[in-house]
Amino acid sequence: MSAEIALTPAVLIWCSCRRNGRISVFFYDGPISQGVAFERLLDNGQRFADRLNSGFSDARQWPQLVHIATDGESYGHHHRFGEMALSYALHHIETNKLAQLTNYGEFLERHPADHLAEIVNNSSWSCVHGVERWRTNCGCNSGGHAGWNQEWRAPLRAALDWLRDELAPF
Repeated sequence: MSAEIALTPAVLIWCSCRRNGRISVFFYDGPISQGVAFERLLDNGQRFADRLNSGFSDARQWPQLVHIATDGESYGHHHRFGEMALSYALHHIETNKLAQLTNYGEFLERHPADHLAEIVNNSSWSCVHGVERWRTNCGCNSGGHAGWNQEWRAPLRAALDWLRDELAPF
């Protein structure tokens, strides 16, 4: 089993693109990323290293890449000494040869994407209203702020669309 870890937002998938042919897409490990952000995984570097390594499976016969997507503020600002837990985890993984630390470019060079994924247009992981949530006040909210709304979204979307259209010719 090839074990590699990249600590940023990857599977061996490629997507067809209208203009440029194709791009490689990496899907991050959501549960481990959630553990960093909301489950105090950065309280202990050993526990962090163990959790990263838990993303690998001996049952898989293909190259594996375990990686997470987190906010950089997690490592010190949101979680005091989080940068130390990260440093410990990476050092532990590397010195014990539990996995090879890598990045997307190196991983793709050695293991080119060999599956095709289809992108579902106008979809969103975070709201049942799909990308409509970025066009209008879809009404979703956590209930934490009385009177809160998303009326700002339509003007922002219009401004971004206008900017895209103005810059596209260049």
